[in-house]
Amino acid sequence: MRWRHDTTVVACRIALVLLLLWAGNSAGQELPVIHTDQLKSLLDSGQEILLLDARTAAEFEARHIRTAVNIHPDQRSDLGRLLPPERSTLLVIYSNGRHSETALALARAAAALGFANIRLYSEGLVVWEERGLPMVIGPEADRSAPAPVLRVDPVQLSGSLASGDWVIVDLRDLASFNDGHLPEATSIPVEVLAHRSDTLPRDKKIVLYGEEAAIRSGARKLALLSFPAVFQLSLAEWTAAGLPLAAGSCH
Repeated sequence: MRWRHDTTVVACRIALVLLLLWAGNSAGQELPVIHTDQLKSLLDSGQEILLLDARTAAEFEARHIRTAVNIHPDQRSDLGRLLPPERSTLLVIYSNGRHSETALALARAAAALGFANIRLYSEGLVVWEERGLPMVIGPEADRSAPAPVLRVDPVQLSGSLASGDWVIVDLRDLASFNDGHLPEATSIPVEVLAHRSDTLPRDKKIVLYGEEAAIRSGARKLALLSFPAVFQLSLAEWTAAGLPLAAGSCH
């Protein structure tokens, strides 16, 4: 009976490998990604696509990509009626950014209805806006005051750097950074912060410094991208506390 046992073990192992391969392939096939330049070219080409914004109705009214249609989470149960009957329609789905569950959920719901031609624009609206690409801006877009960004004490921050709990981001241009920056800081100019946000760990406290306008813009981007802990600091506060600057190329 030994051979039967061995045969069963081998068969189980083969089945497990096939299952893992199927899961990996199906996950990849389920949510293929389209990048910003590709989406821009697709929209410019005039090819027929349905661009879906998966955010809330209020977020959509404030700002969205031109030609987009909003299907917000509360409409998910009525998806079959809201989407076109042709299951071959190219759907491009987006939300604010890469770590949004709403776009992912909408894409999976559409796939469950039989739509096979789905692309996930994972970089999302924040990167699209950062690139200055065509958008519709609603009248209420800038009326709500942004949440205040907490300040961090420079002496406290200096004493805590060794803990590894903090990530310092210099929002200025690279030349200013190289002239002098906070120790352990990383140079990410505010103009590309959303695009490079995946280089920032979400389980750390993010400290932004630079011009006040850059800090406000950077903090808004990271808030939309669901970073949980964002703080601000000024270079003047750091030097006024008698703390040293570093010079040279960025991390």
